[in-house]
Amino acid sequence: MGKRLMMLAVAVLALAIAMPAFAAVQNVKVGGDLTVKALDRYNFALGSTDVTGSGGHQNLILSIARLRVDAELTDNVSAVIRLLNERRWDTEDAANTDVTLDLAYVTLKEFLYSPLTASIGRQELHFGNDLVIGDVDTNGVASAASDLMAGTGGGTLTDVADLSARKAFDAIRATLNYTVSDQPLAVDLVYAKIAENTTNIDDDVNLYGVNANYVVNDDLLAEAYAWARERRPRVGGTVSDTITAGQEYRKLEPERLTTFGTRGVYTGVENLTLQGEYALQLGNKYMDSSALPNLVTVNGNAANPFGYRVEDELVRHEAWALQLIASYALKDVRHNPVLGASYTHLSGENPSTCSGGQGTKWNGWDAMYENQATGTIWNKLLGFSNVDLFNVNGSLKPDFVDDLTVLANWYHILLDKPLHSGDTAQAILTGIAGGQSYVIGNDKHLGDEIDVDLIYDYTEDVQLGLNLGVFLPGDAFNSVNKDAATQAIASMKVAF
Repeated sequence: MGKRLMMLAVAVLALAIAMPAFAAVQNVKVGGDLTVKALDRYNFALGSTDVTGSGGHQNLILSIARLRVDAELTDNVSAVIRLLNERRWDTEDAANTDVTLDLAYVTLKEFLYSPLTASIGRQELHFGNDLVIGDVDTNGVASAASDLMAGTGGGTLTDVADLSARKAFDAIRATLNYTVSDQPLAVDLVYAKIAENTTNIDDDVNLYGVNANYVVNDDLLAEAYAWARERRPRVGGTVSDTITAGQEYRKLEPERLTTFGTRGVYTGVENLTLQGEYALQLGNKYMDSSALPNLVTVNGNAANPFGYRVEDELVRHEAWALQLIASYALKDVRHNPVLGASYTHLSGENPSTCSGGQGTKWNGWDAMYENQATGTIWNKLLGFSNVDLFNVNGSLKPDFVDDLTVLANWYHILLDKPLHSGDTAQAILTGIAGGQSYVIGNDKHLGDEIDVDLIYDYTEDVQLGLNLGVFLPGDAFNSVNKDAATQAIASMKVAF
């Protein structure tokens, strides 16, 4: 009996060792949301031939489903998992029924010492108004795992990647919370792996950053940041360590770009909010046809668009951005109207007049990982660079209809620099290789857009929406592609 008891004890011990250990859980919350959108986009090619073959009319229904689990393990340890499916309503196959990992990170409060919080894993990063950091793909492109890409490389008229909900970075974030002069100061240190590519570290894309947010007083918030991106150039559409030019071979140096910026928010006047942000980009840039497709279109030479020797292809990059925003709420006026205006300047470059040789600079703003203006027509047509964008907007809540909000936006869009010096030439406005080409003159007026949005809170968990928009091309477009583009998007979102 003693021997059998001993064998049983050994078996129980072995089973206990073999079984996985599970952390104690104080609280688990399961939730998510489902968004369904019916979309009608007409003439985004503006009357010209659509090189993607989608024709002039796009009509589809799509859904975005997310399921999230929040687990609180202890007072200072928590974990988040969120699954995502984005798909068009059509055939059932692996491409549009895939479920991807949208969020997967752990948060450690008071990590090592009390002011420090660490977040490790796939997580969203939003700083300020998302001018620089907010979407790992930028808001015009989606993950290749998303069915909203429709098998394209992004930036074409056949995809609806600009409506993707995927924003997360694979990152490590350390947040230091202090009190300075009785006001909170938060300093975030971030490292993100944008692209692993192969196991060779020389072909990775990495992001490093620091963001400091300080509440100066009850009326003023100040923010400062620095974000550095490092990546290898792409040769022939793939990341490469070497390039051939005649008999010359050399290892390519990484492309490094650092964005420095500052932002302020002032609320010292009742019902008025003023914001200002300025950013400067310094570093170097490869004249790469996959990142700058208009170099190929304008100069006709993908390998050396400016006629450089190989060692001269890495040029200086100097660009800047400015954003000013004002919003005023008329609280004592019927229907609670809110009026707003903004101005955004993103510096540009004319590829055809940028001279080659030593000392050349590229002055075009790099969109980095911005997340602004998602779902607008101009954002689908134009990459987030080389623009002076004026916006006037307003909203109201009619008192004769409960739970309804009406919003209106007018965008006036000018190019900062013409894309070439001639009267007509093909240009890809998004800046994404393989995107839609338009015939562009040397005028700076790109166009105007008017959008109206209706948002109805059916219940506290269900929201219905309708977006109606029209884009009127400006004198920058040639007459062969100067017809108006329209958009209608009806949506329903259920949160649970």
